[in-house]
Amino acid sequence: MKGTRNLTRQDLLNMVTDQKIFAQISHGIEYKTVGGRLMQVPKVIDVKITCYESVLGNYDYSVTEDKFFGSSMTVESIGTKFLKLFTYDMLGNKTSTKIPYPNIIIKD
Repeated sequence: MKGTRNLTRQDLLNMVTDQKIFAQISHGIEYKTVGGRLMQVPKVIDVKITCYESVLGNYDYSVTEDKFFGSSMTVESIGTKFLKLFTYDMLGNKTSTKIPYPNIIIKD
């Protein structure tokens, strides 16, 4: 893609309240038919990363699929190599994942 670059830790730390970054995350694989053959391809998800100020005055971040009623995860930590995300389902079970920064591409 023209005009794209990898997300960095500093990009997130420089965000201000209500700022959004539109990006693509490559995470996992999916199966698609390409030329009549079933192939494994990287699963690419369009997302919106949003910064907001919590009640305590801290900055919090969320990652939401960039579609109508897209699922969302909260950023648990901004590490040096990974962005760690989590969410809870309706039964209170926690799901978490770590996404390496090279797998997150900012769309300009």
